[in-house]
Amino acid sequence: MNTAAKSHDQLVKNLIPSVVMPLLQAQYPDKTFEHKTRIYLREYVPAHYQLSNPNSFICPDGGVVLADGVPVLICEAKKQGTNDCRLEAGLPRQSVGNAIERMHKNLNELREYMNRYDHFPYLVFCTGCDFQSGSQNVIDKLSTATHYSPFNQLHVIDKPRSTIVEKRTEQRVKRASVFVQVEPYEPQFIVKQCLAAVAQVLEHLGTEAEAH
Repeated sequence: MNTAAKSHDQLVKNLIPSVVMPLLQAQYPDKTFEHKTRIYLREYVPAHYQLSNPNSFICPDGGVVLADGVPVLICEAKKQGTNDCRLEAGLPRQSVGNAIERMHKNLNELREYMNRYDHFPYLVFCTGCDFQSGSQNVIDKLSTATHYSPFNQLHVIDKPRSTIVEKRTEQRVKRASVFVQVEPYEPQFIVKQCLAAVAQVLEHLGTEAEAH
């Protein structure tokens, strides 16, 4: 990872505990918020499955925020692309997609982690020259993360879908909220999206509680 990529990751890592958490606690004083930097696999793998290492974990860049014990925000930042700098330096192009492939590894784990819920507050802020016009192969690699829903929008509540196997059944689709642009993100934009995602989740959870 180059310096710019580390800086981008660090931005989200710092914003969540230092800015987003205090704002959430002030906005929802009746809630207890917790910020965790690690998610241990033992928290969500089926009881019958024996982990080879009980301390295995994943570390989303911005960690996970819980409200009264329920995950309401998981945030990551990915910088993809150094070819603009390499071309300026007279170096050959590199293959694209490595950061996005790493994101998909966490995505698979996080979908399992959130399997018991019908919301998925996973926000990914992608930036870098590989997202400029003409780099559609990278964009296509992201499309499964959103389950072919639009980029640059929040998709924190699971989307129902109908499939026909032997009879029509309803399934829920967990879609990542993927934001894509070439230029680095302003901190205010990231904070705004994080707060909006949490608001949607808490509203959804409140509606569910009233229904029951």
